Amino acid sequence: MARCIMKPMTTEWVAKAEGDFATMDCEARAGKSANYDAICFHAQQCAEKYIKARLCESDVAFGKDPQSDRATRAGPPG
Repeated sequence: MARCIMKPMTTEWVAKAEGDFATMDCEARAGKSANYDAICFHAQQCAEKYIKARLCESDVAFGKDPQSDRATRAGPPG
């Protein structure tokens, strides 16, 4: 069976994404006192970090500002 080895930077992005997921999950379990804005924020951050992990693993460059980075925008480039 083959092992899957990610690049070190990919591993860092995945760890950050999983941290956001854990925070989101914990807040979602708070019941009536759940902060839904925080849940949505961490869900978005988790998704963005997983996307960055995938881009990193594929050697696709991306910037810090998603508004100026075509790789993180929806739709075709151009």
